Amino acid sequence: DVAAALELAKRNELKLCFSLMDYLWLQDRTGKPAEHANEQVLQFAAGREGFLHRVLIPMFREFREHPALFAWEIANEPEWAIREFHRQPAAKMHFADFRAFAEEIAQAVHEFAGVPVTLGSASLTWVRAWSELGLDFYQAHYYPVQDPSRKSGLGRQLACMPLLDKPLWLGELPARDDAASGYSLKRSLTDCRDAGLFGAAVWRWTAPEKTGSDAHLGSVDPEVLAAWNSTLSSRNASA
Repeated sequence: DVAAALELAKRNELKLCFSLMDYLWLQDRTGKPAEHANEQVLQFAAGREGFLHRVLIPMFREFREHPALFAWEIANEPEWAIREFHRQPAAKMHFADFRAFAEEIAQAVHEFAGVPVTLGSASLTWVRAWSELGLDFYQAHYYPVQDPSRKSGLGRQLACMPLLDKPLWLGELPARDDAASGYSLKRSLTDCRDAGLFGAAVWRWTAPEKTGSDAHLGSVDPEVLAAWNSTLSSRNASA
């Protein structure tokens, strides 16, 4: 699947950032019906080491410096599985345990993959928790519902962030948000540009299921991106 995805990306002159694991895989599912035989493998040290050496490192080697590979993302929003961040029954992993595992993955990417490594933090306020992993760039996700005051907006949050020692990429930015009347994708993209971010990615590109939890976020409209890019190009030409 990875090879097929990278080949499609190469044909279309795209680059991909693959996420190696999701927080749902990191959460403890004890007591729930097992959907996969290995779904608890990351809950213990030996399982994590086996996953790194038997699955991840061979994959890094196989696709080393592939022209369509942008980066490897260690995990998607791991904070939702870590008890120090998220006080829910399924979040039983300790920060120290996951941090040590994430650092091993970052080192393996640098040694065997030949591309940058990042981690998709669930919030801008948590980015600094991952500052000592050896990441090549930081990454955070932004949704209006995560705004502590619900009023400050993305631009204000970015302006109030402490100085980081690596570039910051906004890995998820909603195409729209029906629950936040003042939200604007174009304004948010402009906020990212004005803050000097490494880049921003829009959630999502395919239409969500009508009954899905992210149905209110919709999907990206290429015309909106084209209009924003046109405006940006005009400003750059004027400057």
